[in-house]
Amino acid sequence: MSTSKRDGKSTDETPEFPGPLPDDATLVRRSSTEEDLLFGAPEGQSDTGFDYNAFEESLEEIDQETTDDPPTDPGQRPDQVQQRFTLDMQRFPKDDATADTRELGNYTVVTIRGRINESFNGAELGARLRGNVVFDLTEVERVTSFGVRSWLQMMDAARLKDAVFVRASPAVVNQVTMMRNFCGAAKIHSILAPYACEACGAEFGVTYDAVDDRSVMRARNPLKVTCPSCSDAAQMDEDPWVFFALDEMLLEEVSADLQRVLENLGSAPSHPPIEKAVVGDTTRVRFNGLVNADTRFQRAFSGLEGDVAIDLRTASSVDSAGIDGLVQQLGRLPDEITRLVIEGAPPALIRTLLAKPGDHPNVYVASAAVETRSLARPLERTVIVDLKRERGAIMSGGFRPDVPWRDDPLEIADLDVLKKACEALIPPDVRRARTPVPAQRQPLPDATPAPMAGNDATNDPMAAAGPAGLGVFAALAGGGVIVGMLLAVVAGGYYYSRTTGTPAGSTTSAMPVPAELVAASGEWTTGGELPPPWSEVGIAQSGEQLLLAGHGSGDSLQSAAVEARREALDRLLTHAGANLVPRFEDEALPLDGPERAAALANFEVAVSTLTIERTQEATRRVGDRYEVVAQYGVGQASVDAFLNEHRRVAQFRGIRVAQSMPWSRAGVRLVERETYIRNVAPGDRLLTVGGKPADTLAAFESTTTSQFAAVPAGKALLLEFQRDGKPVTTEIPRPNSPSPTVDPVPGGAATPRPTLFKKD
Repeated sequence: MSTSKRDGKSTDETPEFPGPLPDDATLVRRSSTEEDLLFGAPEGQSDTGFDYNAFEESLEEIDQETTDDPPTDPGQRPDQVQQRFTLDMQRFPKDDATADTRELGNYTVVTIRGRINESFNGAELGARLRGNVVFDLTEVERVTSFGVRSWLQMMDAARLKDAVFVRASPAVVNQVTMMRNFCGAAKIHSILAPYACEACGAEFGVTYDAVDDRSVMRARNPLKVTCPSCSDAAQMDEDPWVFFALDEMLLEEVSADLQRVLENLGSAPSHPPIEKAVVGDTTRVRFNGLVNADTRFQRAFSGLEGDVAIDLRTASSVDSAGIDGLVQQLGRLPDEITRLVIEGAPPALIRTLLAKPGDHPNVYVASAAVETRSLARPLERTVIVDLKRERGAIMSGGFRPDVPWRDDPLEIADLDVLKKACEALIPPDVRRARTPVPAQRQPLPDATPAPMAGNDATNDPMAAAGPAGLGVFAALAGGGVIVGMLLAVVAGGYYYSRTTGTPAGSTTSAMPVPAELVAASGEWTTGGELPPPWSEVGIAQSGEQLLLAGHGSGDSLQSAAVEARREALDRLLTHAGANLVPRFEDEALPLDGPERAAALANFEVAVSTLTIERTQEATRRVGDRYEVVAQYGVGQASVDAFLNEHRRVAQFRGIRVAQSMPWSRAGVRLVERETYIRNVAPGDRLLTVGGKPADTLAAFESTTTSQFAAVPAGKALLLEFQRDGKPVTTEIPRPNSPSPTVDPVPGGAATPRPTLFKKD
């Protein structure tokens, strides 16, 4: 057993104990009477449309096949704890997927790593795939809905003769069990099943071979495997009736040519200590294994230019000598490197960067590796924390790391370091946008308003008179009593404090004196026939503020001011749309028409939590119409926190939810679910948790925790969602509760019946 360290802590990794593989598992079915009592379908066809007779026939076929399997060593039964080769899935790449191809014998080996999403060019890759292909999918960390489309384009464009999936990751298996055409013409040689140890909290992967482990997979009876960290018995962390539902896709036999390719691939992916890849405009440098005094940093940084990302998330250990070597390289970056972002930075590295900020310009930290420990159980883990996504929670003290035992009281190391990193080392906002920001966003020529003529209160009778005096002055000027009263009310709300010469950035909500009270020529209050120059820049950044300009006109000063503010908010909406990526098609930001107006109305409600204040303005009157141009300021930190809340994903026991886009209907939507979570689907809108409303992520997190703690053993927490206006529900059972129905399996193992076929 090998041992690795991160920040001085040891973790056992992958013991190489491939033992004999079991083939003697059989499936024992209930009698028809028991089936009737369990499923309530005496005629073989339920009201849900499921054909139970066909299902029973398939079980008989499985029984026959498993009965025909040759006997195996009785000392290696599925119910016994076995020692198997394991993989640490926590260190799989979490970036956009990369695909490498190489020729090996009569096969083309395609290795795909990372997240298959909208950036995955499946059609282009598929056009290059012909004949015999081996897909090494061990390190596919996630497949998004956009990624599925790109994947299917790849399989459609490829011309495959003999193709197999090797070590298909849980993300791939989940897609295969939901979409049979995900495999295309390929067969599954092996899969990587997720395992979890209740004793120490370790999570790892175990390979199941389609040929050698066929009886175990078809019996839906996963093996118990020795935990690589504590040597206790660990179990598969998935519903076997769903995860192993791959019977028709399993490879029947391995040819001699394919066997030679598989032997070359080995039992796990192999990577060099340092890898370089160009993803978009960024050069990524990934460190694998140990990062110490022997790491060749000079070679790693050789030839880098432009935007660079240093990825330490896949490193098994980063010791003090490795940090010193990296810091030395950061202190002498060439001018060709315009920005360097570190991912998975150890706290010791962050402290060094914070201690001498001037020594490392253009160096930022995107994520940090911190230790998390349960105070209730002997569980601990190194967690990668996304500083941009979790910034609000970290700064407010409400941060909860994404670990399976997050409901326990936790001890999170180096929280003070995370807070300081959030304040000083997060990459600038321009790196947060996944799509280009609008072209009109540019530095403001001059954020300070030009001084207005007659700004001295002693020479301005209207300024000295105040809001009430303005109405009287208007009445005397021929505006009439009604107009005078109206202007008195308006001026009371928008009165401009001309005695102080309010500078830009002020929090005043004042409006300048109506133009018709200053001049009758249609000139702006700032002087001249043209509006002030700052009004021509729709959105700009000045210091710690985001500045928004708006223009409005109306038959009253108040209606014109409301229209100007609405246009400024529309610019902020465009800014949000450029910095947020909708998770669902129905949340795409409309460009115009009634849909855009509805989106703006929703957005105005959503941003009510932000403090948006007018900083400068100008007005004029032309005929019986009023015009207003105004500039509004909103704190950049507030905007960042607002956007991050809509990027953030909250998780609770197999369910991942996120806030709707701010221009969509307010609420929380299901983003992703584990395969054992029934009835609900991505896109469903969350209504209640345990009967209590949950329309924000904070409400979801607090309510799930409190309500789940109150659920008695053997019961389940009910979550209600909405889909197409109709309610749908799912249940989350308490852990360690007794299974309602269990089939005995030879050797003493227990296999639950498939919840897929259980009536609601």
